[in-house]
Amino acid sequence: AGSAAAAVPGSALESVAQDKSGVVIKTGKLTAIVSNGFAVDFYDKSGRPLSLAYRGERKDSKVEMNEAMLALLAGEGHEARRTEADACAICELRTLEPSDCIYGLGDKTGFLNKREYEYEMWNSDLPDPQEDNFKSLYKSIPFMMVLKKEAAYGIFFDNHCKTCFNLGKESSDYYMIGANEGNLDYYFMAGESLKDVISDYTYLTGRAPMQQLWTLGYHQSRWGYETEDKIREIAEKMRENRLPCDCIHFDIDYMDNYKVFTWNKET
Repeated sequence: AGSAAAAVPGSALESVAQDKSGVVIKTGKLTAIVSNGFAVDFYDKSGRPLSLAYRGERKDSKVEMNEAMLALLAGEGHEARRTEADACAICELRTLEPSDCIYGLGDKTGFLNKREYEYEMWNSDLPDPQEDNFKSLYKSIPFMMVLKKEAAYGIFFDNHCKTCFNLGKESSDYYMIGANEGNLDYYFMAGESLKDVISDYTYLTGRAPMQQLWTLGYHQSRWGYETEDKIREIAEKMRENRLPCDCIHFDIDYMDNYKVFTWNKET
């Protein structure tokens, strides 16, 4: 079963009781009901459903193929494989409403609304075209937010293993979070807006201090500034053309043979 957070303001535990619906856990902001099969349902303080466990059967996301297609793949050295999400040893299915929008997860491809996408929390630096079906990039943040019509909530999946988020791609009726190893530990946080959810999340994980003013300006970066002279030329052209720029980033070209913490002293 998942574990709901009780560390954020307003979420102090008020009562734990058991009735015919299951174990009822109430805080100042939420009510969680754990029923048979460890299904966990979350409601706001007025009793309105926020996030309900999906109680149907999970759909098989493996593509249905006829014998001719399977033979063709086998002849070309391929095989029909299940995805990482299919192989998850532990997983949680939660109901999706038609109007739900999903955000978060860090550095990922695709539209801002991540509904109908599938991602893996597994940092990768791959040269493949980073199209909409690209599952892993440089940063993995296992924290997703759901914006509903009248409320919002977030789930922080506290699992250090390779985790998967299938956000309605497998089925429009539910989303799935899972992992190959570890425990099904997650923090659930809710509010009237995404801002409330972010506030609870950062209360849990820590908040950054206010950054210096220059960090909020325009930052110029690209792969291919191969020499100091080139970077200085870019800075000079910015000034000549009155283009406001507070920072120019070096990519890997400044390194000695692309080794971290080194400098190519010749260029």
